[in-house]
Amino acid sequence: MQRASVLPARPDATILAILVLALVVRLPFFLGSDFPLNDGGLFFVMSEEVAAAHYSLPYVTSYNADRLPFAYPPFSFFLTAFLSQALSIPLITLVRYLPLLANLLAIIPFIVLARSLLRTRDRVFFAAVAFVLVPRSYEWLVMGGGLTRSLGFLFALTALCQAVGLYRRPSAPRIVVAAGLVALTWLTHLEMGLFMSYSYLLLFLSHGRSRRGLLAGAAVGLGAGVLTAPWWLVIARYHGLEPYRAASATAGWSSLGGALTALQQFLFSEQPSLAFLGGLTALGLVACVARRQWLLPLWLLLVFVLTPRSAPTEGTVPAALLMGIGLADVVLAPLPRLAAGRGWIETAAARLRVGLTIPHWEHRVLVGTLAATVSFADLVLPVGSPPHLGNNPLETLPAPEREAMAWIASHTPPASAFLVLSPKTSWEVDYVLEWFPALARRKSVLTVQGSEWLPGWAHARRACLYNRFHAGGMDDLDTMNAWLERMGITYTHVYVSRLAPGPVDLGDLREALLASPGFQVLFDGAGATVFARTGAEPGQGSAAAQSPIARDCQTLFDQPEGIQAAFHDTYGERAPWAWADAHAHEIGP
Repeated sequence: MQRASVLPARPDATILAILVLALVVRLPFFLGSDFPLNDGGLFFVMSEEVAAAHYSLPYVTSYNADRLPFAYPPFSFFLTAFLSQALSIPLITLVRYLPLLANLLAIIPFIVLARSLLRTRDRVFFAAVAFVLVPRSYEWLVMGGGLTRSLGFLFALTALCQAVGLYRRPSAPRIVVAAGLVALTWLTHLEMGLFMSYSYLLLFLSHGRSRRGLLAGAAVGLGAGVLTAPWWLVIARYHGLEPYRAASATAGWSSLGGALTALQQFLFSEQPSLAFLGGLTALGLVACVARRQWLLPLWLLLVFVLTPRSAPTEGTVPAALLMGIGLADVVLAPLPRLAAGRGWIETAAARLRVGLTIPHWEHRVLVGTLAATVSFADLVLPVGSPPHLGNNPLETLPAPEREAMAWIASHTPPASAFLVLSPKTSWEVDYVLEWFPALARRKSVLTVQGSEWLPGWAHARRACLYNRFHAGGMDDLDTMNAWLERMGITYTHVYVSRLAPGPVDLGDLREALLASPGFQVLFDGAGATVFARTGAEPGQGSAAAQSPIARDCQTLFDQPEGIQAAFHDTYGERAPWAWADAHAHEIGP
């Protein structure tokens, strides 16, 4: 007895159903906000600067006054600036909605790729549903910082769609289209470019091992190199390779054991609904290994080995394909055989098959899918976390805080350096520090974002400063001042967040600042309180990049007293920095 397919017969009905399902999952985050989700301040500033430069490539970006090299792949910024000017849409609106649009559009090439690799309609349907439900397929893509990530993901998947057809039936038009998509991926996001490139190689090994396939792949690579040359030649002239060496240090590459551990955590989440999806992935893995079909298992492993920092996002592609196999082939395939031995089940199955063959039954599939999504939403969506914990990556900077930052931009000296106090404990979701340099147009001495392009392990050191400050430097005002002085961080102003949710209670610290003669209140609104440090002159601030901390978060102050005394005897006041330099040589590159 042949099992009836649950997939709509018409491809357009499938795509429509999946897109509506994806929108149902993602839209609630946007309905409850009026600003880009989480991050995006750096990309907002860079898009502004591209427009101001009349679409020439700036040398550096003004974000956070760090003179960050403008080495980030620029296509997203050029596109955002162009759409803003051509359509008269505010730039901030595009930073808010373009990531969502790109994330939704990426579902279409995923379905096309799934059809090329999975063959049966049931597998494709289940893989597509899994792809749009897994949070990492959208969480870090629809936020403001997804301006580059989501577009890069879209171009990468679209490029991979072309790969199978290109290798099977090479032609000049396919080579031209594929080269353009590969170039767009690299011009948008480097990690997505790397993901796309090794995925292309895997598809060549599984579908294109021929002389024609090899020549077609080489032609695509050469064409992409030519198309991207205007960008990378300018960057090489301006900055050399140093920004990319610095950025590669933040990629998270580790041992194979570390990659396998991360993969295990990805598959077997502590959240029940995600653990269920991970179990389906594992079933698909077992099925592929048993059949000696190595493409998808190897693809999933390579994602965690070669692009570990963004692996949970890119890993959703092979994982969803494996989920489709696990559900269609392992879970559902045995059901007709079971039904054959039970007359009443067989009768029900026959009736179901008859029901599924009536005209326009795909509409009922769509309605049923949406109903199941709504019922399952609170299990799948990461909105079940208590709001006061502030650990949801899809939060938004409150409007009163944005107003406070705008006030700072108009009423404080441009050379001011701000200590921004946020209730967050993770810099990746600390949108207060991310957006402050973009909206206040002032220096934030502890902001981490953007520093991955600076040499000297600046990003690792700033992340260490942020983490250690939030762990042990915010207990009270005296502790804070002593800790910052010891770390060599000076500032002229303080910004205290009042509305952003998070685990750190800033109330006592704010009250201490209000009562201290060393600080003067400049602004006290619903969103934030702004202080000026008494006696501090603008231009006297110093950022975390100059702090005496090594990239493994160690400082001289963590060492035994004998070592501290020896360095102080030799170097005097410069002892903490001398130790940090010596320790950097010890731990090597």
